Amino acid sequence: MTATWKLNQTVDGAARVWVHLPDHGAQTKYAEYKVATKYGTKTRVVSQPGSGNRWVSIGAFMFDAAPVVNLSTITRDGTGDQDVAFDAIAVQPISGRYVKDTVEAIAFFDEDQNVDTDPASTMFFDTPFKDRQSLYDWGIKTSKAVLDLPTCIDSPSTGCVKPETKAAMGTWNTWIRESGTHPTEHPDGKSIPAWMHYSNRYQDRPGGTKPSYFDTNDSTYKIKSKATVSYIAADDGTVIEGSEDVDYDSRTADTHLPDFVMDTFKAIQRDYGIAPPDLNYSAVDLNEHDGRTVTTDTNTSGIIPGRAYAPVGHKPGITNTSGYAASGADGKCVAATYTAGGSIGYRPMLGVSKVDSEVAAWRGRASTSGTVVPQAVRSLMGEIYNAFFKTGVTGSIFTQSPPIWQELNFISCSDGKIRKRYSENSSSAILRSSFMPNQYLYRNGESMKLDGGMVMSSEPVITGDFQSFSRVAAVNGNDTPYGYCDQLSGHGGNPWGIDLSDGPGVNRAGKTCFDLSSGDSAYNVG
Repeated sequence: MTATWKLNQTVDGAARVWVHLPDHGAQTKYAEYKVATKYGTKTRVVSQPGSGNRWVSIGAFMFDAAPVVNLSTITRDGTGDQDVAFDAIAVQPISGRYVKDTVEAIAFFDEDQNVDTDPASTMFFDTPFKDRQSLYDWGIKTSKAVLDLPTCIDSPSTGCVKPETKAAMGTWNTWIRESGTHPTEHPDGKSIPAWMHYSNRYQDRPGGTKPSYFDTNDSTYKIKSKATVSYIAADDGTVIEGSEDVDYDSRTADTHLPDFVMDTFKAIQRDYGIAPPDLNYSAVDLNEHDGRTVTTDTNTSGIIPGRAYAPVGHKPGITNTSGYAASGADGKCVAATYTAGGSIGYRPMLGVSKVDSEVAAWRGRASTSGTVVPQAVRSLMGEIYNAFFKTGVTGSIFTQSPPIWQELNFISCSDGKIRKRYSENSSSAILRSSFMPNQYLYRNGESMKLDGGMVMSSEPVITGDFQSFSRVAAVNGNDTPYGYCDQLSGHGGNPWGIDLSDGPGVNRAGKTCFDLSSGDSAYNVG
């Protein structure tokens, strides 16, 4: 059952909404009132139990029509054992102005990123992923072995290669050579991060104004987080109690399999009749942490969606201009804290055993009786399997990819400024993030500095550090991306405590790095 109250006159401006709670019949701690305001429907949860008949404020809002309030008998913990009280509603016009601030962090993997890993972390492993030169050599060697074979004229033979496969390797080999090994001295679109599809397109680099495509295209960024704070400020700048509100949102973007991988699948099918592996898979919390299981379209698109881990959000709080809780004349700001992020698409994909089995079987079919595939092509198939799809201790390094994350922690003040919490604390920041990738910060769509000042700049506020991101052990544990972060860990650790020992399918609740809090359940949303 739902009850609706509507005032019999229009309110144009700010007003406080009061609900009357009777002495008897008010039992639930989670009565959910929905208020139709000028800026959309706002929800307020009220604990109804108390002594005596009383009026309780559920907040102050901006209106441009007759206020409407809804209350349902359905509550978040509803068991049918407690009563919800339906009684009078009062609307009290007040003087004040509406303040709204949206702060957004966008993570962007630039093609100019140096992707050399931490030497101490890979010195004992024979992997092409240890540095740029190794990746370059691996790609050249693997593709050249196929290109060195003559082209088969008619039937396949172990001494020649069919034309489609040779063409695919020619395209890859050319891209590798044109890209070279230098992080920045290369043609646009031609770099190791580009041909590995680590990076976002150079055409999508953001500028001083947040591009609209970040809101519509999951291939243009890696992760993004947003906090929208709103409140009503009195004439003296004091935040009117109960008007403070915050909405949080976050998303983890898509990862793309390298072009040469998808091209190889298609070419080998055409040349040798070996069907590509079925790479479509089902997993939970892809792109958004919403609990839904989604089936991918990887076979067609080459996209492997990133996993969004559980976000952690704090309810809004009124503070002074240093970010400490305040009331009355000192309460001039509203605080928001939001921690979110996820993993690149390889990790959740490798958490689905079907994918490993499919690609292993695809590779194996090249060696079955009656199939004539040259050794160089079989080696290519093995390299693709080992690098991107093999699980287990000796499998792909992507099974242990650390999370990428962002933590927004700021106050929006009635004097028009955005400030960091606890301004005297050097470890406090409006934005903290993982070691990777580059981070861009915006206020109401315009570029912002880490101290809250506005600046029209196309430069990131934080530059990615791949070497630290790849570090698996250090004397100071904060220097690795694994384990829990804390107030002093900088870019190290992560909000979910994901460690090297965790499997690729790990997906647990998180904590803020700022205060190690599990957040407020109504605000742990993404």
